Amino acid sequence: MCITILLIIIIMGPSSLYATEAAYILDENPHPSSADEIKGPLSSSFIIKRLKGPLFPILKQKLQDLPPFLRDTKLGFNFRTFDFDRDNDGIIDADGSNDNKAWAVGGSIDYQSGYLFDRLSIGASYYTSQKINGAQNEGGTNLLEPVQNGFDVLGQSYVQLKLNEEINIRAYRQSFNLPYLNRQDSRMVPNTHEAYTITGINALPNVDFIAGYVNKMKSRNSDSFKHLSSIAGAAGTDDGLFMAGARYRINDHSDIGAINFYSFNVMNIFYTEANYLFNITENIPIKFSAQFTDQQSIGDEFIGDFDTRTGGVKASISYRGAVLTAATTMTDKNSGIRSPYGGRPGYLSIIVKDFDRADEDAWLIGMAYDFSFIGLNGLSAYTNYAKGYTPDTGSAASPDQTEWD
Repeated sequence: MCITILLIIIIMGPSSLYATEAAYILDENPHPSSADEIKGPLSSSFIIKRLKGPLFPILKQKLQDLPPFLRDTKLGFNFRTFDFDRDNDGIIDADGSNDNKAWAVGGSIDYQSGYLFDRLSIGASYYTSQKINGAQNEGGTNLLEPVQNGFDVLGQSYVQLKLNEEINIRAYRQSFNLPYLNRQDSRMVPNTHEAYTITGINALPNVDFIAGYVNKMKSRNSDSFKHLSSIAGAAGTDDGLFMAGARYRINDHSDIGAINFYSFNVMNIFYTEANYLFNITENIPIKFSAQFTDQQSIGDEFIGDFDTRTGGVKASISYRGAVLTAATTMTDKNSGIRSPYGGRPGYLSIIVKDFDRADEDAWLIGMAYDFSFIGLNGLSAYTNYAKGYTPDTGSAASPDQTEWD
């Protein structure tokens, strides 16, 4: 039995919030208030977040006569504190911890410039997580460095070239919200990556795309960037990955897409999804979604020889702020799903468990409500109940598992 108590307080400066139900994105945003607001994990990848405006209005006035590169400067801040207390009921973690406990305070300062010659801009994010409390033998919370030390890091530092209004090239330290390669911002500091990418939003009619090379990653509890093959578990290696993906928007609420990650000498990950919205009545939309992942080791197979896949379907229906969701997933018996570069996109990847172990069949039912429909703006709540079943005998035998959030 595992009991986890979380206390999170987050105060953010101006930012745009986009509703989605993918777990690693729900970490950052409120739950959608309608089925037509739900986006698939790949669909959410193409939402470009820019800071909304200057931190201080007086700053905008002082900069208004300067060139756009300075005049359009934007600053943002994020303050958060996180108290994590997990009782593992006598189970020892990989780092030797029995219980996982820590309390940290920190956040980020974010900067985005305007455009130079309407083509070139820069951006940066500086993150900090400082310990208030946390014994060395109670680590494993991912709030602090492994020995319960606070840390600071320049997590993002990039140059962006705007080829036109639809296509941008970005180089060096940046963040993603792609399936299997993302911020996974559920602690004090997000994952960020050292990468070189080209992204197109509506570059072709109703088509978005991304392609690039990702060399290194900084994990949530680290101040250093390491090669992706090392992050995956092959210490001392220096390989990265190449990725390419696209989605086609059938309409504003329905789409289909796929993305492939070729992580040299580690594994290949192929992911695809489809989302379709149907309106039963004007106030009762229902959204159907399906997803599939294929993973297999490649090259020198630094983390072992494996070949596996998982798939799932989901349906969400809503009425006046209330959303009901049901989902089911199945994972191949050969191996569980791996996700060393960020959170999993699976419909049953929730707060603690991912329900994608080898030969696991699982289902979920969830409910959410947006209280703005009864006059409490900014307040929403949700609950999920999930159950996973695995064989009692054989190579994939393991206990069944349950999670209620």
